[in-house]
Amino acid sequence: MMDIIDPRFSYKEFLELAYARQKKKGEEDAPLIDILKEVFEDTIRPDEAASRVSAFVFSHDDFLSVYSGTISTIVGAAHQLSEEGDLCKLANLMLALSRLGDIRNNSNETLQLSFQRKHYEIEPNRIIQFDDGKIWSDLPHFMALFSEDMQGPTAYLNFGRSEYIAEQEWTNANTFAAFLIHNNSIPPSSFDHLYTYGFRTLADSLEWDARTEEGKDSLNSLRAALRWLKIAAREMWCKSKEDGG
Repeated sequence: MMDIIDPRFSYKEFLELAYARQKKKGEEDAPLIDILKEVFEDTIRPDEAASRVSAFVFSHDDFLSVYSGTISTIVGAAHQLSEEGDLCKLANLMLALSRLGDIRNNSNETLQLSFQRKHYEIEPNRIIQFDDGKIWSDLPHFMALFSEDMQGPTAYLNFGRSEYIAEQEWTNANTFAAFLIHNNSIPPSSFDHLYTYGFRTLADSLEWDARTEEGKDSLNSLRAALRWLKIAAREMWCKSKEDGG
């Protein structure tokens, strides 16, 4: 099971499902899916993709909802994609988004915004922010959404996933988190706290016997833990080469 990749989780399948869902619901996120397609096919750089994502988001009057939907789409892809290369590209896009300049209210009027039953007033020349931070540097909604998905494979089982799918999605999410840290070469990093998930996943895979209640997540965390170790080893090797080792 260590190297099995379910073909349902290829980026091509993800894109096909995303386009089909957009067509069925009549949603307006096709430009976002087009950008993701270019990211996965290496026809666009992460920084250019991030700029286009931002332009897509702020082309809508209800941009807070579109922003939230965009973040949800990226996090959803992080769970569904199994290939390390695809998850690496997705992490690079997220990092590029976090490095975009924060968006300001450039009008002469106070913006009146509503999102999820909350009201926000953004005065002229003020940075647009809601919930837990500024768009884009703080990536509001991402940390809260992704943290909810990093509570262990049992949480996925509680959502009705089969054990195989739960283990796969948990592995994918951990791989994405590891790449967010590994690929971020510009300090300070708002993703450093993700290290705690790596250590916890490693502990969950080794600390308890899988036949005990405490060890119920151990086997389903093993492959995720190995992904953290593999990516960490790659980073150590690169740093060693840079230092002349």
